[in-house]
Amino acid sequence: MKKFILLSFLVISFIKPISLMAAPSVQAQGAILIETQTNTILYEKNAYARLYPASITKLMTALLVEENLPDDTIITKSQNSVDIVPGDSSSIGLKVGDSYNKTNALYGLLLGSDNYIAHDLALTTSGSISQFAQLMNQKAKAIGAKDTHFVNPHGYHDPNHYTTPYDMAQIAKAAFSNPVIAKIAGTDTYQFYIRNCHTYLPIRNSSRLVKKETPYYNPHVVSCKTGFHNAAGQTLVAKGVYGDLKLIAVVMNEKTPQQYVDVNELFDYAQHTFSIQKQGKHYLLVNHTIPNWAIKSIAHANQLGWLSQGTNYQDPMHTEDLVALLKKAGHAYGGITMSEVKQLTGLKQGMTLNRTQLAQIMTYASRKWKKASLVSLDQASMPTDLDTLSITAKKSITNMLGHQFMSCSNQAFHPYQQATLAEAVIILDRLLT
Repeated sequence: MKKFILLSFLVISFIKPISLMAAPSVQAQGAILIETQTNTILYEKNAYARLYPASITKLMTALLVEENLPDDTIITKSQNSVDIVPGDSSSIGLKVGDSYNKTNALYGLLLGSDNYIAHDLALTTSGSISQFAQLMNQKAKAIGAKDTHFVNPHGYHDPNHYTTPYDMAQIAKAAFSNPVIAKIAGTDTYQFYIRNCHTYLPIRNSSRLVKKETPYYNPHVVSCKTGFHNAAGQTLVAKGVYGDLKLIAVVMNEKTPQQYVDVNELFDYAQHTFSIQKQGKHYLLVNHTIPNWAIKSIAHANQLGWLSQGTNYQDPMHTEDLVALLKKAGHAYGGITMSEVKQLTGLKQGMTLNRTQLAQIMTYASRKWKKASLVSLDQASMPTDLDTLSITAKKSITNMLGHQFMSCSNQAFHPYQQATLAEAVIILDRLLT
């Protein structure tokens, strides 16, 4: 996982309360949500898996065109584009010999997603498709997209044309930082001017996020780009602005129209879970999911690289997430395996833990790692709601309470209450430091 500079997020008590949301269940094969000013990952799913981008490739093409072609450049639809670009490619309907300026070219590229325009822009910029692809790959690496390989300017399927959700977010961040590209990619309709015919061709943005008549319209979306081919599925990149919070969402390999649902849910989750504060020249991401009692431990865990700054600490603790956390935090001691978790609690991968099960696993870890001796409570200090539990479970709970790794509320432990990530982090921090 990539690491980011953690500026700060320990300002919870100074922020007005907001409604928290559980992290969305994204259906795409790969997805990522980042906050652009801090480059913080707020959500990820297979973020570093190699996937096919399809036409969201054109964001890189647009960025290179903006940086390398003069504004007064005239482009003509070439016979070469017709000969080389597959005939089932997306097109706005231009004919060979039709000419247009750079601005119209970018609208045709990003709104109409025209593969022939992409091809001719690449030829105009670099002289050949292979040279333009080399320029694309150089630019990708320069902006931090290090697991990306492009072979064409439009994204038509090629097994060697791939990227990752993380890389695509970095490409989108760079592209949407360009005001010309950002404006074009957020436009719904445009009159494309064909110079040689002196006629206008109406084109529309292929993204439903900017179409007011669709149920997926989002007024916070300022820029977006769609993509599709059979191998890639639906792909979508969008930038959303919620006050000072600037977000980029990427979903890849999805079925329509779920790509729009997922992006809107990601944006909704972010606006209800995080906010931005500016302190001097720096932006600080405020994570509203951190309980006051866990602030110190979570700050320490982030400093040690156990977790991402964008983590939702109120999320229920899943078995595989706890195993991953124990592996990272307790790597010097060998972590805890999923088979050990199953043997202790009967839980399998994908299941959530309650507080009793968390106490059992963490007691086991403390003894395995030889970090804390087993202790118990006197009868007067025992929680009042452990009667139905096994002797082993009671010993684990009283051990956690005796070491002050966990706590009670009004003498009740709430053994069947769902355990949260915040609880797991504070136990680990107290156990290992």
